[in-house]
Amino acid sequence: MHSSNTIDLEKLLGFRGYGTLNAPLWFLGIEEGFGQRDDNPAHSVEYELAARSLWAPTMDARIASESINERYWERRDYSSVWRVMSQLARGILSDAEDWRDRDLSHRYVVERLGRSDGETFLGDVMPLPAKRTGAWHYASLFPSKARYEAAQWPERCALWKDLLAEHQPRFLVCYGKGSAEAQWNRYREILGSRGEYLLSRHSVVVPGPSTLAYLMPFFGQGQYSIDDLQEVIEDLRKRAL
Repeated sequence: MHSSNTIDLEKLLGFRGYGTLNAPLWFLGIEEGFGQRDDNPAHSVEYELAARSLWAPTMDARIASESINERYWERRDYSSVWRVMSQLARGILSDAEDWRDRDLSHRYVVERLGRSDGETFLGDVMPLPAKRTGAWHYASLFPSKARYEAAQWPERCALWKDLLAEHQPRFLVCYGKGSAEAQWNRYREILGSRGEYLLSRHSVVVPGPSTLAYLMPFFGQGQYSIDDLQEVIEDLRKRAL
């Protein structure tokens, strides 16, 4: 079992995401979520942070999940966010007309999503995972979430700007709008442009010189629809011609 005294704050704050930064398709959220890990009844915040202290800045999703005994490839009740990502990846990268197919999406999650030899990168603007929006589990590291964000946001904003400029992914999907577009505004600060609404006004496209970016609703909790995914896939296909 991991011990809380093995937590390496520098490594925790340096984590970027899953997959490969050389991928043509990036997904970017505000912060990773975690709850009670179904495969590990002994899971705790301290357990997970100690495990993450051993991670490299970019990890293969399956290897990272194995380190916390989260065996998502043996189930189908993993995060809906990953299922939606797989649908978008198949529709965007493979022009798959059957991108809605749940069995094929599940196979993509298990075999390709966030893998170090794959074509996707799954990142988060802020480095520490959260159980729910507004919750704060890290008083031993930062006295409050406000203090954490004040300290980390400038560094993370600069980091993502630099990573985008260096790796120039072809496509970027930022998900999670936030209250009063608070999350979208952070994405806009990274991208340096406000962009334009698509017809439904549920998503925003930000065309760039090397990266075509979309700001979308959160992929869960009733905040998105299959029509939102289709609209982005169709718009992207037109612009990428």
